[in-house]
Amino acid sequence: MNVTTNATQTFPPPPLVVFPRPIIDSRALDISAVVLISLGIVTNGIAILIIAINRKIWNITHGILASMFAASLLYDTIYALPFFNFLDSLAVTAPLFCSLVRGIGLTLMFVTTLHHCLICFNRYLCLAHPFKYRLRASYRYAVPLIVMVWAAGIITGSAPYYTFRIPTTNRCVVTSLRSPESERVYLNIATGVLYFLPLGIMIISYCHLFYVINNKPKLLSLMRVNTVSQSFLELNKKLIQQTCAILGVYIMLWMPYQTIFLLIANRIVTLPLYNAFRVLRLFALAYLVINPLLFMYHISTLRKENMRGFAKKIQTQHTNGHFTPTSIEYKRTTTYESNV
Repeated sequence: MNVTTNATQTFPPPPLVVFPRPIIDSRALDISAVVLISLGIVTNGIAILIIAINRKIWNITHGILASMFAASLLYDTIYALPFFNFLDSLAVTAPLFCSLVRGIGLTLMFVTTLHHCLICFNRYLCLAHPFKYRLRASYRYAVPLIVMVWAAGIITGSAPYYTFRIPTTNRCVVTSLRSPESERVYLNIATGVLYFLPLGIMIISYCHLFYVINNKPKLLSLMRVNTVSQSFLELNKKLIQQTCAILGVYIMLWMPYQTIFLLIANRIVTLPLYNAFRVLRLFALAYLVINPLLFMYHISTLRKENMRGFAKKIQTQHTNGHFTPTSIEYKRTTTYESNV
């Protein structure tokens, strides 16, 4: 069906990417994707709300997490839901947004990965320079870093739109057919610099942290230089292990999807590869669902706030039902980073 503008100009249908016919049930995959996207919106939204309404727990870690959850929420709502389910209709009804949606997805993927880098950097400074870090354990110091992460993701994700893939208001252009080599080079460089390179840096950093916290002479030297207690180092050891485990989940669920996406972008398209891409997409969406749950469980301040809210709800129900409420007391949650 042709698209006609107000100037009575007729344009051909938008050039969408054509993949081989899949042998997997597309309907089941689409339904599963919608369910995972919906769950991701709910879990990330709840996590953001918990951090936002509890100002006394605001610190560097929670500021970074709130920003990362916001990126995941935007990924589900602005990119995943329309791109995977309504792209054909968007090509007709909203061609400009259809042209921009792929860049939005790449931007938010870059931003999410860079937030993991910030968390890694945060943990490294907390262990290596605890005294200086303690003086700056406030969310205000996280704001400039978060702004830099978003700026880097937006600039990189939008680069094609002011170079070789200029969007128009009357035609959806997901991939530039005039400059396929530019598309390939851009995706390779952008994904390598803002995805695989940060992952490599994080893996090396966590390996070094594990070496330090498991090496007794190093620990003794760290305690002597920074005048910190053994309990402080043990707590940070636990935090590093938990954060590294969450990063491992991110790598296992997201990296296969991103790797196959890059192969397809480099014109390596086969039926098994495309079917694997569609299935691994579900694993990537599943990560967006469980990521906030993992952080809310492993970070004690978030977990305590959840328990506090749950206890208040139970007390309110008991009071309304004329039951004698059980007294449940919590110590005030501090914002010192070692207690996170």
